[in-house]
Amino acid sequence: MKKHALHGATALVLILASTQIAMAADGDITFRGTITANTCPVVVTDLATSLTNNDVALGNITLGAFRASGDTAGGGRFRLSVDRSGAACTITDTQGAKVTFLPQSGVAGNSGQYFGLMPDTGVATGVAVRIMDATNTEVPVSQPSSRYTNLANGMEFTAHYIATSSTVTAGPANSKVSFSVAYD
Repeated sequence: MKKHALHGATALVLILASTQIAMAADGDITFRGTITANTCPVVVTDLATSLTNNDVALGNITLGAFRASGDTAGGGRFRLSVDRSGAACTITDTQGAKVTFLPQSGVAGNSGQYFGLMPDTGVATGVAVRIMDATNTEVPVSQPSSRYTNLANGMEFTAHYIATSSTVTAGPANSKVSFSVAYD
């Protein structure tokens, strides 16, 4: 019995020693960054109305505009502009940026690729919102847009309705998204 206990203890020591060898350091990593006191505010402008109240009108669309899944209708162009008036804002016109839109009303579409509608009473069904960047490229849900290289004129986008089903029903069709801007 003592012989088996001795062999077990020896095996345990060898296992522990080999674990230490496997954890040997091959190098170091330093993580660097800066915590800023303030970011630069971003102003949302509806380009049809010039209003800056964070609302973008997509229009009143008839059911006949949606005959098949994938049909699009309505549309609201909007611009995100960096307000550089604050002393702590160091963003320049020549910096690049990408925008990520995050769904606040859920997602829609076969693979969750569109922004869902708010659960208002009698909400429309079979329709969602899709956002396109200035190059008319779809901005995927929760993924960064194409890179904007000149911030002097802002970052323009278009949102429109897209049918997610061959059957669309009438009702309120409001969607809410949040966004974040990542600067180079």
